[in-house]
Amino acid sequence: MTRPFSVSLALGIEGFRATAGDRLGAQLGYFELSGRYRIKRFLDLGLSLHGGSVKYMDIQLATGALYLDARWRFLPEKKLNIYVTGSLGVRSVSAADASMTASRGRGSLRLGGGGELRFTWFSLFAELMLQSVGENPDVPTATPPTVGYELARYSLTGLSLAVGGTLYF
Repeated sequence: MTRPFSVSLALGIEGFRATAGDRLGAQLGYFELSGRYRIKRFLDLGLSLHGGSVKYMDIQLATGALYLDARWRFLPEKKLNIYVTGSLGVRSVSAADASMTASRGRGSLRLGGGGELRFTWFSLFAELMLQSVGENPDVPTATPPTVGYELARYSLTGLSLAVGGTLYF
């Protein structure tokens, strides 16, 4: 607890699939910047800013999110520790040039776990998370349905894998 504040930068890959329609999906690369405060020896609370994109066929897909995070550490004072994490926030997944309606933020939930190798004021980590994004029924119907349309319109499920580093102060 001598260093209760932290800032993390993560790079990762995530895949999403629409839960309705033609069930089209895509994989996106992303970055995430997080700030956390350790309120108990084993519990961190934080705020994360998430963004990413990919060129899929002829469409540029983009995602952006803001999350409130909680992390429960099982071995908080050990050099190598594991944790479970959960996030609740708002997220947009759509074509990069989508309308304001299609790129509107939707409720999102992430649950997962990871491992961290900690040094004095720095650590390296890897985490795996299950993700869910709510639907946006206001998106006008596209014929034929495209990946950008389905990701913007329907609820999504997905998985992400990230690696990164954390500075403690």
